[in-house]
Amino acid sequence: MKGGIELSLVLSFGMMFLMASISVVGVMISYNHARLLQEQIVALIEYHNKYDQEVVQRIESLNVCSRCQYMIEAHETQRYHVKVTFPIQMPFVEYRAVASVSGFTISIP
Repeated sequence: MKGGIELSLVLSFGMMFLMASISVVGVMISYNHARLLQEQIVALIEYHNKYDQEVVQRIESLNVCSRCQYMIEAHETQRYHVKVTFPIQMPFVEYRAVASVSGFTISIP
């Protein structure tokens, strides 16, 4: 009897830990996809040394992150600020939020 109760406790806590771990891995994967998209956008702008319609078309053809949205702003220092927002979901604890990653390009004359 005592062994059965201990086994049920170990299994229930083990399953909760497993579900929490899977949720955290999902968040890490979402962050990785958003960071990869942000770095690819920065690399395209830096490679072409400009931000024009051709670069916009190449960015639109990227299919790294389907749930991500990006925003590109020009700064007075001849740099571009690239910000990618993405949703975070942890169904185990009913947590939903929007996170973002951002970065700057080098100075583009």
